[in-house]
Amino acid sequence: MPKNERRVTSLKRLKGLKRDKQKLASGEFETYISFRATKRVLPGAEGSTEFMAAYFQECANVEAAKLAKANANTGTFRDLIALYKQSDEYTTLGKRTQKDYNRYIKMIEAEFGKLPIQPIKDTPEEVRGDFKKWRDGLVEKKRTADMAWSVLARICSVATDRGKLRVNPCLKGGRLYESDRTEKLWRAPHFERLFAKASSQVCDVVVLGLYTGLREGKCLSLPKSAYRDGYLHIPRKRGTKNHTAIRIKVMPGTQLWQLLQRVDWENTEVATILLNTRGQPWTEDGFRTSFGKACKAAKIGAEFGEDNDLHFHDLRGTSVTLLALAGCAAPEIASITGHSLKTVQEILDQHYLGDRAKLADQAMEKLFAANSSLLLLPEVKVIS
Repeated sequence: MPKNERRVTSLKRLKGLKRDKQKLASGEFETYISFRATKRVLPGAEGSTEFMAAYFQECANVEAAKLAKANANTGTFRDLIALYKQSDEYTTLGKRTQKDYNRYIKMIEAEFGKLPIQPIKDTPEEVRGDFKKWRDGLVEKKRTADMAWSVLARICSVATDRGKLRVNPCLKGGRLYESDRTEKLWRAPHFERLFAKASSQVCDVVVLGLYTGLREGKCLSLPKSAYRDGYLHIPRKRGTKNHTAIRIKVMPGTQLWQLLQRVDWENTEVATILLNTRGQPWTEDGFRTSFGKACKAAKIGAEFGEDNDLHFHDLRGTSVTLLALAGCAAPEIASITGHSLKTVQEILDQHYLGDRAKLADQAMEKLFAANSSLLLLPEVKVIS
């Protein structure tokens, strides 16, 4: 292969390089390769040890400069944002959550990045008013406004804990968007319609979500190593107090068991249990697109009426409610879904107790079946 062709081939594998041709006194052309970010010409022949060492050093210099800029003490709100992004409160978040938060952090930095920290310390009440005014300007999209305020409050909370602020000016900001999903439970007709339209790969994700109560991202990324000895071992989120994995028994004959029987355990090229139609691990965007198309074909979604206004996340609440209807106590439910006891009770009491009437019926049946002495009352004499 000619020398110039080798250079072009190598260039395609390395990012941030620039090629410049210069005509020499002899009339020949010499190609110089420089690092685009620093404009430094890299020494040696392309691909040589000297060249590669210089390239990676330039990459390291650029990353160091970015880090120094992020850590630079400017005395502005941008410092508090950098402090938050280096804290455990941010780094222990899932990748999907970090991606969502970053969108709001960019909005916050664009609006308040140059705001000096001192006024926030001295007059937090006035700054709170400015923050509120900004949030209210997003009121056309109430959920966006609430999330932006929530992220802003987290940034200020970390700054307060680290002694950068005296008080958090975003405490108890209230919510603009109220969503009551009390009755938003997946029921048999919904599953029948969805499974009739969706691919088996999409159905498998729904089955795993319903049987385990796992969130969408956790279902998609669950590794093959999680299933052993007839149990699914679900690692807890980083940063939680209890690091013990959740252990879920897979009952033979169930749809979850059937799903796991179809997994190609000998295939070491893919690490996840769930795969897409191409036999590759799902991406969150890919699954969301496929799931959305299947739901639309099955006439599931807000546009098809209140009874069909369902999200994938509602499977989590449906799972909790079905366990409760099966007679499971809060500790039993928590041992499967990974919620705290308090959270399980809150879900049942406030959010997903759509079948409250059935639970009430069961409670009364148990009361009568117990033949409690409380029920042995004298006959009431009716006075005409």
